[in-house]
Amino acid sequence: MGKWREKLKEMYAPQPCPQCGAPITAKQKRHIPVTKYSTWYATFECPNCHEELYLKGGWKTFIYTVSWVIILTFFELVIIKSHYIRHACTLVCLILACEGAMWFLVPFLPIAKRN
Repeated sequence: MGKWREKLKEMYAPQPCPQCGAPITAKQKRHIPVTKYSTWYATFECPNCHEELYLKGGWKTFIYTVSWVIILTFFELVIIKSHYIRHACTLVCLILACEGAMWFLVPFLPIAKRN
């Protein structure tokens, strides 16, 4: 179990900016857009060189999140039998699954500079 924890700490370690090499922590990475085309959502500048950054792998993250939501929704619909409770729980499960998957995956995505 010790090796697993070391790998997780290593993956959550600060990553360098591709332009200047300044360390960017996992907490800061949660504010970086997932694709370079998401300028409407947010932009993130490196604190040191002010280069606009994004995270590579946005489509992979999106596919993972959608599959996670479908699996959770399927199991939730099978387990809960009441009609009204099912609809409320489905909505809550979808929201939590999307946010949880994104929160977990974002620190593992590599950083790239926007062209």
